[in-house]
Amino acid sequence: MSELLQLGQGHSYTDDSEVVKQGQPFVSYGSNNDYPDFLIDLYQKSAVHNALCNSISTWIYGDGITSPDINTKSESWAKFKALFEQGIGKNTIQKCILDLKVHGGFYLSISYSLDRSTISEINHMPFECMRVEQEMNGEVEYYLYSKDWSNYRKAGYEKVKSFDPSCKKSYPNQIACFKMYSVGQYYYPKPDYQGGINYIELDKNVSEFHLANIKNGLALSFMINFNNGIPSDEKRQAVKNSIEQELAGSSNAGKFIVSFSDDRNNSPEITVLPQSDADKQYEFLSKEITSKVMISHRVVSPRLFGVNADGGGLGNNADELRTASILFEDTVINNYRDILLEAMQLIMFEAGQPIKLEFESKNPFQSEEDAKRDVEEIEASEHHFKSLEDIDKKPTKGMIAEARKGLEWRREYGRGGTEVGVARARDIANGKNLSISTIKRMHSFLKRSADNEQAEGYEPGEDGFPSAGRIAYALWGGKPALSWVEKKIAEIERVENLSMEIDMSDDDENSWLEYLADKGEIMNPEEWELKEETEVLDAEAECDIHNEPFNFFKRYADPDKKSQVDKGLYKIRYRYSQNLSKNSRLFCKNMVANAKLGVSYRFEDIKEMESDGINGQFAEKGKSKYSIWLYKGGCFCHHKWIRQVWFRKQDKGRFLPNKGLDNDRDVTGTEPKGAGLRNAKGWKKANTPTKDLPNGGKIN
Repeated sequence: MSELLQLGQGHSYTDDSEVVKQGQPFVSYGSNNDYPDFLIDLYQKSAVHNALCNSISTWIYGDGITSPDINTKSESWAKFKALFEQGIGKNTIQKCILDLKVHGGFYLSISYSLDRSTISEINHMPFECMRVEQEMNGEVEYYLYSKDWSNYRKAGYEKVKSFDPSCKKSYPNQIACFKMYSVGQYYYPKPDYQGGINYIELDKNVSEFHLANIKNGLALSFMINFNNGIPSDEKRQAVKNSIEQELAGSSNAGKFIVSFSDDRNNSPEITVLPQSDADKQYEFLSKEITSKVMISHRVVSPRLFGVNADGGGLGNNADELRTASILFEDTVINNYRDILLEAMQLIMFEAGQPIKLEFESKNPFQSEEDAKRDVEEIEASEHHFKSLEDIDKKPTKGMIAEARKGLEWRREYGRGGTEVGVARARDIANGKNLSISTIKRMHSFLKRSADNEQAEGYEPGEDGFPSAGRIAYALWGGKPALSWVEKKIAEIERVENLSMEIDMSDDDENSWLEYLADKGEIMNPEEWELKEETEVLDAEAECDIHNEPFNFFKRYADPDKKSQVDKGLYKIRYRYSQNLSKNSRLFCKNMVANAKLGVSYRFEDIKEMESDGINGQFAEKGKSKYSIWLYKGGCFCHHKWIRQVWFRKQDKGRFLPNKGLDNDRDVTGTEPKGAGLRNAKGWKKANTPTKDLPNGGKIN
């Protein structure tokens, strides 16, 4: 009888389920609440996975954050830099990007100023330190922070309110979570490489196996056999440890086998198992792991990351690399950027300094010619051209690649786009200069199409990819074209603003303000609750839903009276949108200031100005009427009207005040929210800034 003392490494499976346990203050991420730590372990110990996460994160960040509003919103830009890139917030964006890549989401700690008027500080919170409290009333109310969730009872945890601006007075410190959508998950996100987890873990295990094998000399050195009986487990382990210290040392543990038997005749026989094909097996496994891990990260071409499918180096196919890099940035990188930009812009809006933000791309496979052209385009966008002919209207390389891809898809799949789209793609693919009218049509089409990106078949790997919508989008130049036409539209507007006479005297502006001075109303929050704010989508339809003619408004002059559209327990009011630029007119500045103070107006009081001839200099020739309702602040105005729905509050079951209200009457023939307006026919003038209307809103 004999027994070999064998030492081996066990394996424990780490699951990714969301588990609610009795008496536990948080939702476990994994049955042992260790899934984030598992993902970090894979990130640190899989060479392929680590390189991809780091490279893709660097690609996402590019050359950092910029804004087209730097010059017009210098205060907002300075606030952004202070929150995200300076002092405590230094490298916040890069940390969020890496968490988003490794974990599928990121957390930010948001601190309000003492007077609660703005956000004073932003801090990145490590994803692995955060857990979610079980939802109450259909939403997560608190997040929990601990440095050690494996022993949270001893380490302790902190409970922090989830991001909710309406609670900033009571909770000046809040946590915001931004994450990817993950099918089957509610509380925690999944990383986008989730499908390749097994191969990533296999890469880690293979490397650990090779390391242990090398340390152990690839084979056993010798065997020590004791033939004087089999001692207890504790005694056997003590003997082995003693021999390790005397003969081998801890670094060479495992280079020998210790055997115990009753006598020499019962000593074990050792049979060596040959592994003649081990080198081929590991070579295959290495290639298979690399391939599958790259697929899970949606790498469109391994060459982008220095891997040649044929086993060689990077290769010198520059055109292939540029095309692949454009596709990878379009289908993968920009999706990450959208999540990050939405988060940062939301925070800036809540900080009272709204600003549009963008990532500056840094494509490693961009040619010197492309880089030079991009610099020229940036310089041109900042230049005040004398005429529209001075504007460069030649498509970029990214647009050309996207249009060619759209044409190839259409030939291959026989779907997507119209003949107009095909003609547009041919012009772009051939690098043809585009007309001003074409650029404007492209802007309109691409903005609408961008809203369909969440539809099935838009992303590689989805059923039906590429969908007809995705092919149509590519024919018009795709995302590269959208960013390009937005710059061109801004250049065109600057030229048109300079070339058209849009003079407006202080007397004209003051007459507007004087007229509206006694029309505004500030709703009493003790009596009225704001149920909804919605952009007015169609001016004519706004009248039609109340069954009134378009010119019925000259009836009231007292804002304290009920509006024609006030019914039952509801009030309908309108406020000005709150965007401003350094070139905004005095009228718009005052209207925005009123909106920020809570001033809103009845529908008929705004419309009545048309009948009174206010701002008649912009009216059609031979007429004196000009509609503020349709054209807001005048030619090239950027503002919109916002519909507000107010509801009468209750006190102990009684509506306030109770006298004089017809509580049982229907509010209106249709929902006051105006949901049906989104499909209204015709040009949506009220929702469209005047600058985007034909001729900039100047109708004479």
